[in-house]
Amino acid sequence: MAGVLLFLFSGVFIIYVSLAGEELSGFERGTLWIVSAALLYLAARDGRDLVRRNRGGRVS
Repeated sequence: MAGVLLFLFSGVFIIYVSLAGEELSGFERGTLWIVSAALLYLAARDGRDLVRRNRGGRVS
């Protein structure tokens, strides 16, 4: 469930950066892209751990 929420939040960040891109400075835009990428990474990692747990494997 946490992975789904992280994925949705990253989508909101991506949409915000896309719509307000011209109003943001380069630093703000870059920071939001990095935050979006980090949230997507965490969502993917959470999903991977969930799959491993369902298969009975170890989760690191």
